[in-house]
Amino acid sequence: MAWGKPRRGGASGAVVMTTLVMVVAAAVSGVIIYHNLGNASSSIGIDPPPGGGEVSTSPDSTSANYTAAVAGQLAVAVRDAALPASGFNATGVTSTFTCAASPSGAYLALTNNGTGTAGVSYISITSAGVVSEFTPSEECDIGGLGSGSSTTFALFAPSSEVSPTPATGQDYTGVVGLSDGVSIPFAGAWQ
Repeated sequence: MAWGKPRRGGASGAVVMTTLVMVVAAAVSGVIIYHNLGNASSSIGIDPPPGGGEVSTSPDSTSANYTAAVAGQLAVAVRDAALPASGFNATGVTSTFTCAASPSGAYLALTNNGTGTAGVSYISITSAGVVSEFTPSEECDIGGLGSGSSTTFALFAPSSEVSPTPATGQDYTGVVGLSDGVSIPFAGAWQ
């Protein structure tokens, strides 16, 4: 082999190094995920949604955009939403929400399929590029799986402030912030 001539068909050092870095990163990620989930019974620590394991895919349903936060033994998800555009407007006077065991009016359904508990510290909704933030008017806790409070409904008053005033069918995104710092994204369309 001559020293001055490049070899054809061989892998370059950069390709080999990139592949090696990717393999090591994937292995480390798997160890971190396993460590954070503890001894979860499923591969990612989330059981299928209630109701036979089917998730609604209606265009106005947050469930179509199923997301969850998994931290330790906590698996909280936004399972459903009823956010009528008529209940939110730019001249609204309320930037708080309450929590209840059953839905009423405008709400987000928060479900925990983990054994830990969580408190909700805020909910933000982004509509037309503007973020509106809501805080609980009282303590809002989501209990562990099997408890009476493993599904909690965040209820919004009819005079809730979202600016600019949303229109029916307009998309929104949002985040539910838990007291331990975990954020749960959600998305949907104003009803």
